[in-house]
Amino acid sequence: MNRHFLQYLNLHFWAAGAESLLAGLRMCPLPEEIRGLAEILLRGNENEKKAFSEDYERLIMGTDPDLAVPLWESVYTGEYGRLLDTRTLQVIRCYAEKNVRTADASQPADYIGYETEFCLLLLERYGTDGPFLTFVRDHYARLLEEVFSRIRDRCRSAYFSALSGQILQMAENPEKSLCINSAAEKTGQGITGGPAVCRWPHFLTLTDKEKESLLTSRLILAAGQGNCGGKCALTVREQAGCVLAVESGRPESGNSKIPAESLQERLRPCARGRAYPETFLGAERLRSPLLQTGERGSSNFRRISWKDAVSLMAEKIRSVTDRYGPGSRYVNYATGVSAVVCPDRMAKRLLAMDGGYLDYYNSYSTACLKTAVPYMYGTNETGSSPETLRRSSMLILWGFNPVVTMHNPDIRDLLLYHRRKKTP
Repeated sequence: MNRHFLQYLNLHFWAAGAESLLAGLRMCPLPEEIRGLAEILLRGNENEKKAFSEDYERLIMGTDPDLAVPLWESVYTGEYGRLLDTRTLQVIRCYAEKNVRTADASQPADYIGYETEFCLLLLERYGTDGPFLTFVRDHYARLLEEVFSRIRDRCRSAYFSALSGQILQMAENPEKSLCINSAAEKTGQGITGGPAVCRWPHFLTLTDKEKESLLTSRLILAAGQGNCGGKCALTVREQAGCVLAVESGRPESGNSKIPAESLQERLRPCARGRAYPETFLGAERLRSPLLQTGERGSSNFRRISWKDAVSLMAEKIRSVTDRYGPGSRYVNYATGVSAVVCPDRMAKRLLAMDGGYLDYYNSYSTACLKTAVPYMYGTNETGSSPETLRRSSMLILWGFNPVVTMHNPDIRDLLLYHRRKKTP
C-alpha cells in the first residue's frame, strides 16, 4: 500500500456522499491494486454504480442503522466498545507527539479518516520507518481489518467487495503489505524534524499550550440526567475530551457530620448512572440528520446536511400551522432528559415565538396523586422522605427496579437494611 493508495482510500471517509466520492475518484490517480474495478465503476456501469452508491450510503454514511459500520478504533479495541475512551486518548497522544491535532472537535480523533490521513503525514515526514510502522501496527492495521471485514460481509457491490478483500489481505501482514520501499518513500519527503507545519486538510498545528492541555486530566462533578428523581452523583475523569472513568460522586465533606467515606458509599450511583458514557458515546448513535426515503417504518434513509434538516423542519412546521393553526403543534411530555436545559422546553419556547402551541396538563407519573392528596392533606405541597421506609413494616415495590432507577441516593442502603431485617 503506497501513498497513492492511502490518498485514494482516504477519499472514502471524507466525501459528502456517493456522488461526491465518485467525483473525487475521477480526479484521483488510481492505485494499481484497484484500477480495473474502479475504472469499470467510473465508466458508468449503472448497476454497479447503483450498488456502490447504496453501499456507501448504508455502510459508510450510516443511513441504515442495522448495517452501518462503526468507523472508530475505540469501538473495536476499547474496553467498553464506545467512543472517546482511553483508546481514543492514545491516538490523540500519537498526534500530539507529531505536533498536530484534529481540526473538527466533534469527530472523535480515532476516526478512520483521521488515522488514514495521519499515516500519510507520517509517510511524508519519515518514510516507512519508525513512526509510520509503529502507528500502523499499534492502531491503523487493526482498525482497517475490523472496518473492512464488516464492509465485506455487508456490501452488495463488486467494488466494495474487491476493495475490502484487497485491504484485508494487506492488513494481515502490515509490515510487508502496508509499507512500501523505504528509500523510494524518503525521496522527496517533507518535514523530518523541527516544528510541525500542517499541510493536511483535516489536521491543524498543535500549539504548546494546546499540547499541555491535551496531556492534562481533570475531574468533573456531574449528575444523572434521567427523569428518575435520584440524580446519581457522578465524578467523570476526563482528558482531551475523552471519558476515562465514571465514578461515584465525591463531594467535599466540609462541615458535614457524615464521614466522607460513608457519604461516598451512600452516594453510589445506579447501574444506569454509571453507564452514561455507553449511552451518549455509543457508536450506534446517529452521526448526522437522515431523511426517510421509503415508507414509514422502513430502513430507507439518505443523509442530509444540518442546514437542509433545519430548513425541512421549518417548512413542515409552517405547513401544519398554516393548515391547522398553532393548536395543532404539540410537544410531548417526557423527553428523556431532566435538567435545566431540556429539549421540550426549548421546543416550546421556539413555538411560543411563532404563535403558540398545544400544551398538556398534569403528569402520567403523579396525576392520581395530585388529585387525591389535596383531599387528604389540604394541599399538594406534600411528600415523603425515603427515611420513612426505615420504619415501614412492609414494602411494596410496584414496578420499581432500584438498579436503574432511584428516587433518592439513600434508597439502596434502605433496601439493604430491610433485606437484612427480612421485612415482607
